[in-house]
Amino acid sequence: MCLLRWRVSCWGCSCPSRLFAERALRVVFPATALLGVLLYGSIVFLPTFLQVAFGLSATGAGLAGNPYFLPFIAASALAGGARLRTSVLTGAILVTPGLIVLGLADLDSPYAYVAAGMAVLGVGFGLIMQNLVTLAQNAARPADLGAVTSAVVSVRGFGMAAGVALTGGLLGEGPPETLAAAFPGALLWALVPAVALLALLAALPGSLPGSRPGRRP
Repeated sequence: MCLLRWRVSCWGCSCPSRLFAERALRVVFPATALLGVLLYGSIVFLPTFLQVAFGLSATGAGLAGNPYFLPFIAASALAGGARLRTSVLTGAILVTPGLIVLGLADLDSPYAYVAAGMAVLGVGFGLIMQNLVTLAQNAARPADLGAVTSAVVSVRGFGMAAGVALTGGLLGEGPPETLAAAFPGALLWALVPAVALLALLAALPGSLPGSRPGRRP
């Protein structure tokens, strides 16, 4: 209890309450938490599924995940040249079909089908993740940039931890074969936070500070 009270007091110091007067930040913080849930909830157990489904080694499963990682990197790099609100909304829209495609897979699905789902999911997350940080920074005053950036990263970390815990809870216990067979079903449950993420990002103000590249408050 003492540790919890100390953590809450530290949060109040590092994330001043005045930040929540900005509507964009009231949207970005919970959206970042949901992004963390979805990102790590989908990626941590994916190599286990690939290993079992396609008989791969640990190294092979990591390489088989490239259709997820490479589009993620490419989308993150290219998204900075677009309108931020459009990018994050497009990403949130793509996350839903990506989860559906992977959620309908099973251990007998062809690799091309799984790779297509991973690619859609990677592009979706790539369009969202860094742009949420940029949106938060652009919505803050220059004096609050450090506090806002650290708050966004911290919230995302909490969401990542929650995503791993929730997905692990849905998978339950058992050998890798059991976990891999249950993994697609767990991704279908992830549609709930995915829809919530889309609804939150749709609530972003239509006119955002820094919605065009290069603009700063």
